[in-house]
Amino acid sequence: MNGKMIAICLLGAALSPRIATTGELAKAKVPQSQNQQVQSQKQTFTGEVTRSKDSRNRQTPFIIYDGTRKKNYFLDYNGDNQELAKHVGKEVQITGTLNSSGDTIQVESIKDLG
Repeated sequence: MNGKMIAICLLGAALSPRIATTGELAKAKVPQSQNQQVQSQKQTFTGEVTRSKDSRNRQTPFIIYDGTRKKNYFLDYNGDNQELAKHVGKEVQITGTLNSSGDTIQVESIKDLG
């Protein structure tokens, strides 16, 4: 290649639109304020309250399986495990907010459906 061709190639590369790499796309995140807004909204979860088989690293041994979302969530009712224990084995509707990791519901209210 001569000097003119190299200059044209370099100029073309500099003017072409930038394409994000896969790594850059993987690092792209939802703005923190939007992420917090989704998690801080009250949501309703319906399912059966059970005791977790492995709650060694949790403050609460209670979970709910929400069949609509097909997911288990740990339950935190302001540390009131006695209140949660009253609902074990019952179908309930829980209103609350998800924590930042999305695996624990901060329970605001529990309503028995059975």
